[in-house]
Amino acid sequence: MQERELSVLGGDKTESAATLPNDILVEVAKHLPTDDPVETAANLTSFKLASPSVRASVDQSDVGTFHRSVNRLGASSKALYDLAVPRNGFAEYPNYPEPDPAGEFALASQRIRTIGPTLKFQSPARKTAIVNHILNMSEGGEQAEAIMSMTSHLSDLERADKRRLIDRAIEYFKVDGPINYDSRHYAAYAIAAAHNQLELEHKSQIFDAMAKRPQLARLYADERIHAQEHLGLASTSEGPHERSNKQLATDILQIEQKIRTELLPETLSAHDQMVKAEGIAGSIEKAYRDARANLTRAPRGRSNSDLSR
Repeated sequence: MQERELSVLGGDKTESAATLPNDILVEVAKHLPTDDPVETAANLTSFKLASPSVRASVDQSDVGTFHRSVNRLGASSKALYDLAVPRNGFAEYPNYPEPDPAGEFALASQRIRTIGPTLKFQSPARKTAIVNHILNMSEGGEQAEAIMSMTSHLSDLERADKRRLIDRAIEYFKVDGPINYDSRHYAAYAIAAAHNQLELEHKSQIFDAMAKRPQLARLYADERIHAQEHLGLASTSEGPHERSNKQLATDILQIEQKIRTELLPETLSAHDQMVKAEGIAGSIEKAYRDARANLTRAPRGRSNSDLSR
């Protein structure tokens, strides 16, 4: 791949990144990570392509350690996605409405909740694929519940995919028929939770439906309260912590080992796989937050460690 010349503007002159001191290069690179791990990995890769000397400076620093860790977490998140999201789409509940006597089946909504924390690690194509799988499900409660399960992760989707899910939820919300349809309740929660992400067109459709059927207004208000309560609980969850590179290395190694050894289909049902995988997905999300916090607070010149092994 061809090296690029990256320029850094400073004072009255523009300097090539390759001419800057190592510690300055590393400090610049520390500001490239964002909340989006895919964007972060791309930013760091582009920066390192400026020249061999820039790559060497970054790779030998805490930023290089962080970059390799992001790549490892990304690989783990992709493994979970492949486990949770069948390539041919989500299977629907067997012999519905009969119960699953052994409790072995994993609904689409459970699979989505499982990989939700790592959706931000997926490529745009994979994000679109999961939306396609949801919208290709048979209409009804399972599909509406799957849409509801995506609510906490809508901000990780591209605008077009987000719109498609919200459009379908609004269809369920305003459909004719009894107010107590499960699909209508799931949809009401989904659009209420996504209230701040709704476009004007969406809000207009929702308000028109509520004006025609006051019962829908009461349902929406109730689900809005539930959604805000859930958001409040989520906001009190544990935030990122600065940890040593050795501690982070151990966390990432444990994640990789759990994926290899604890999710074997020979010993677990699909339901139990999702239960275990959901905890691992949460660990991946937390490891990224901790690693980013660690990098942000790292002093200049701190020595590298074994995190990237």
